[in-house]
Amino acid sequence: MSRINEFLLANDIRIATNPAISPDYCLDWDACARRLQAGDLLDFDQFPASTLMLGASQLRVAVEPETGDHVYLVTGEALALDQHLALSADSHAYPCTWANLLKLKNLIQAADPAATVFPTASGNLARQSLGIGARFTALHWPAVDWTMAKLGLPLTANQNSIPRELVYDVEPMLDDQLDTCRFPFIGADVPEGHQGQSVEGMSHGAVLTKLKYGFHQHRIPWGFNADHQPVGGKYDAREDALVRGGILATY
Repeated sequence: MSRINEFLLANDIRIATNPAISPDYCLDWDACARRLQAGDLLDFDQFPASTLMLGASQLRVAVEPETGDHVYLVTGEALALDQHLALSADSHAYPCTWANLLKLKNLIQAADPAATVFPTASGNLARQSLGIGARFTALHWPAVDWTMAKLGLPLTANQNSIPRELVYDVEPMLDDQLDTCRFPFIGADVPEGHQGQSVEGMSHGAVLTKLKYGFHQHRIPWGFNADHQPVGGKYDAREDALVRGGILATY
């Protein structure tokens, strides 16, 4: 278990009430796996609209309602994801971790290069660049997705300033080593990551929201703007980490 997940569990900070701190959307896979093995799948919130075909496999998302831990349920062939749990000969489960999200991205794009599950730079950039999905997007993504679906418009459905608003790396946060960012609009410096969420967690939540409610079925591209990233001076040493944090960003 990662340090950030250990910290969150030790302090009873769960995804159901405080999402996007950890890059992972399943903090306690061991507990989820035990429940799934015990046949408690009916106690999970299931999202039929999340159904996605990957060759001979069918993937959907389920959520443990009390904790908010997300899992992938796969019927058919097992997928090349980490922490595989076999529920039967043709039924499998995996935790929604950041590592699995990136592997799933490769699997989806290999099976369907035109898929719009993940942010992309395709579509009409004149409209896609509108920062509709900005700031505390964990709450209003469904509304942003509904708007895109109804209007048939590609928009920026995830937009945050990094590291001013989002933590670019949870390790310095745990070690109390976050710095400050210049914010000339108010004439002062502000703490890094002052929203208290990680850019990976926010990116992860955006993708899972679109999967759970079936937005990917519309095949409308959407963007992710990781803006205001500082360069030069004291930020030189952190540039690689800033890039890693915004790896799913389209601009």
